[in-house]
Amino acid sequence: ITELGIAPSAVEQIAHGPCDHGHAEPRYAPSRKLRHLIRARGQTCTGPGCGGASIHADQDHVVPYPAGPTDECNLHSPCRAHHRAKQSPDWRVEQPEPGIIRWTLPNGRTRTTRPTIYDC
Repeated sequence: ITELGIAPSAVEQIAHGPCDHGHAEPRYAPSRKLRHLIRARGQTCTGPGCGGASIHADQDHVVPYPAGPTDECNLHSPCRAHHRAKQSPDWRVEQPEPGIIRWTLPNGRTRTTRPTIYDC
């Protein structure tokens, strides 16, 4: 971090485990900072088997706003196709922990996607 000229205190931690809602925002559209955190958490679409880059993906609330918060516990980055699938009647998406996305497909099977693992 110091090689990049970034002070360690300036670095935002990406939530994992139980969410503390530390990055919750009182609005529908996530801020640029929150969008970056969500995209850094997962480099690809959160849809099962999809390799679409999260930089081109939507920012979606798992639980629709305003019932669900705009934060790391409720946002994920599905590609447009998976975002539309999620909104179809026979699909269900849950986020039991930040970045862990459980998809229930129309046939009743579940698939779980996980955040990107970075080598440090």
